[in-house]
Amino acid sequence: MNNWNTRFKKVAGSLTLFFIICTSSFFLTSCGKKGPPMPSRQTVLPCMSMIDKTIVDENRLLLTWSLDRKKEIKNIDGFFVYRSKVLLSESECKNCPVLFKKVADIANKNQKEFKYTENLDKGYKYIYKITPYDKKGLLGKDSNLVEFIH
Repeated sequence: MNNWNTRFKKVAGSLTLFFIICTSSFFLTSCGKKGPPMPSRQTVLPCMSMIDKTIVDENRLLLTWSLDRKKEIKNIDGFFVYRSKVLLSESECKNCPVLFKKVADIANKNQKEFKYTENLDKGYKYIYKITPYDKKGLLGKDSNLVEFIH
């Protein structure tokens, strides 16, 4: 009986130690950031010039942008256009993050200037940004934000 108690204590001690090590390694290896996974950002993609906005007619928006250096255009496969659209009647939250939705994927056909058009609805606050990406799907830096009320 004494032999069985000794074996039980050794096994129980080993299991407890194993559990403590596993639990500790789980907490020590996490990154500590909460949120959905984000694709890697790459800063070697060329910088875009500022986005210009133009209201073509009463309800049509034209965004135009270009790249700073023509030789680097080959590194870009395209651009994602993101938009935030919020009703003016909704109260503005100063500390809330701006929620963008991808509204377009503009392919790069080795041109220097790029355009995006969209019909607008009245009574909204719009914010746009554009992000370049390469053939591997890595994203470059976001452009400036274009903000206006229609």
